[in-house]
Amino acid sequence: PRYEMDEGTYMSAAWAVLNGKLYPYAYGYGHPPFAWIQLAGLVQMAGGLFLFGNAINTGRVLMLFYTLGTTLLVYLIARKLSASRSMALLAMVFASLSPLAVTYQRLVLLDNIATFWFLLSLYFLIISRSQLRYTILSAICFGLSMLSKEVLILFMPAMLYGVWLYTTSFQ
Repeated sequence: PRYEMDEGTYMSAAWAVLNGKLYPYAYGYGHPPFAWIQLAGLVQMAGGLFLFGNAINTGRVLMLFYTLGTTLLVYLIARKLSASRSMALLAMVFASLSPLAVTYQRLVLLDNIATFWFLLSLYFLIISRSQLRYTILSAICFGLSMLSKEVLILFMPAMLYGVWLYTTSFQ
């Protein structure tokens, strides 16, 4: 049988970080630890792992904040790219109410955290107007997305193309 990480595994990894370890098991699955380090920090700020009954419910409530941030970023990116408020609202509704979003955005998954950081990176890139500080913020956020879920490295060519589009030649 294939071993898959689930919500409980991610919350136990957050518990391990709160207790001075990087991971609760002697072996690792291979994901970068930044996502569950964030979960541990949010759990600590919220008041503990069992604030909403059990650890998974607490993690799901924390995912609500990432989902709200992702939804806002979809709106802001679509608004900037389309220059239309109605198109941005439509993009936000489609992104929020798609069957995949309804199913997976409420779960404690590294993908939700990485998606938030990736969209924040994309937003900084498209608002940069060739300002180097926004390009650097975009690169930092993209790095944090890859440290949350390593598969986002597949977006590297697209981000490099975006940097080429949104910066001037002297940069």
